[in-house]
Amino acid sequence: MEGKQIKLTAKERVELERFCSTGVHSVRLVDRAKIVLALDVSGGRTPERHEAIAQRLGISRQTINNARSDFFTAEKTRDAIGAAESNRGIGSAHNCIGLRQSTQGMLQVDIAAVGGKMR
Repeated sequence: MEGKQIKLTAKERVELERFCSTGVHSVRLVDRAKIVLALDVSGGRTPERHEAIAQRLGISRQTINNARSDFFTAEKTRDAIGAAESNRGIGSAHNCIGLRQSTQGMLQVDIAAVGGKMR
């Protein structure tokens, strides 16, 4: 795979796996989390091919490209806001799929974190 690769920490990977398997979340956000997990190369993992991910999730390759691009956009901005969020216990993996935690502790969609592409 060309270009940047997604490398999650163990904590980020656990957060995303938990997000995909528990609770009630939008299909779009769960798919984004699954895309990030499938493209993760940490721990010697081999990223899945875009075609395989698209077929498994029933989505287009463009959706995968968009989610990957949004991940790197969010990764750039999370460094600027990371200190404030880490003080509140918010996982960076959530930011990369477009989630942020409100002051009440509930997860909500964060339009800014994914380049304004949330609908």
